[in-house]
Amino acid sequence: MLAIAGCDFNEIRSNRDNKNSCLEKLNIESIGSSIALCDELIKKYPANIFLINDRVLLHILNNNKEKACEDVLAATKLIKSQDNFNDPILKAEFRIRQASCTQLSNIFAND
Repeated sequence: MLAIAGCDFNEIRSNRDNKNSCLEKLNIESIGSSIALCDELIKKYPANIFLINDRVLLHILNNNKEKACEDVLAATKLIKSQDNFNDPILKAEFRIRQASCTQLSNIFAND
């Protein structure tokens, strides 16, 4: 089992692989159907942060920053509520995205 700096990649991979991915059959031309698939999977697995992360990416690709930021906020709350969530890279990614969303929100508030 490979573990680097407290990061157990096998466990992270198994957590990732045990649920479907919204990005498995991604087609940029029909990104709406990928978002719809993601919506269904998140309804089925609401505590799966990886699926929310996939949907954030899809919303960004679809140029819907508002929806992406809604998911970032939801995922950040979910991460805080899950004591056993142990993916430091994804935690850091959501902290950065949250800061970006806060900055966007401030920009729009000043317009």
